[in-house]
Amino acid sequence: MPTTTKIVYVNNGKYPDSMYYDVWVPLAKQKIPNASYSMYPNIESLFPKFSDPKFDVDYILIDVDELNNYGHGDPVSLIITLKMLSASTLFIDEDKTKKRTTKILACANSKSKISDIKEISKLVDGLQMSMCDKFTMDMLIEDQIRLVSGDLSIPKPIQNMLKYKPKTEKSKEVKLTPRQKQVYTMVSQRGATNKVIAKTLNIAESTVKLHVGAVLKKYGLRNRTQLAVFAKDLET
Repeated sequence: MPTTTKIVYVNNGKYPDSMYYDVWVPLAKQKIPNASYSMYPNIESLFPKFSDPKFDVDYILIDVDELNNYGHGDPVSLIITLKMLSASTLFIDEDKTKKRTTKILACANSKSKISDIKEISKLVDGLQMSMCDKFTMDMLIEDQIRLVSGDLSIPKPIQNMLKYKPKTEKSKEVKLTPRQKQVYTMVSQRGATNKVIAKTLNIAESTVKLHVGAVLKKYGLRNRTQLAVFAKDLET
């Protein structure tokens, strides 16, 4: 039996509930049968869920527009709290206690502010598209299919929005070891997880973490999402 990928969308009143449950969910069930969707009104409403040992989701999607459209608290602090809760709490699966591996993703569209996308990319595990006049339902479905398959690379439409240049040319002079170059390529271009990289390169997952950390440090970056955005800059 195929594993179901559980996805939560934090709405914050941006879209009517009927649009989500009557339009998106039926379409997603048809196109992506191995994914399940649910919606929560705001980030805070998810906090108590992590004390439930039966609650576990794979991805939580938060709209980038939350940075400027949030009436209940500082969204940056809330996202940090959400990441901390998802990483530090346990759940029960098949009578076994396991650590949650929930990933927090930010959704952006052609109307989102570039500064907001860059700000939130420092906090989350990846970027996704949200619906607007230029990002169609078909594009969103394709984006979600990639997500369910484990591909966390930045969607091309968002990559095209992030065409800012690096502040200096020194970044191009950074020297990576041969192994670091392999890891850099797999993370930045393919969105590969540590587990996938470890299997592909036949090295321990803990070793991959060390290489990823070294690459981020050399480029002065904080996480994989920033690395993917940065790599896109160097291509332009």
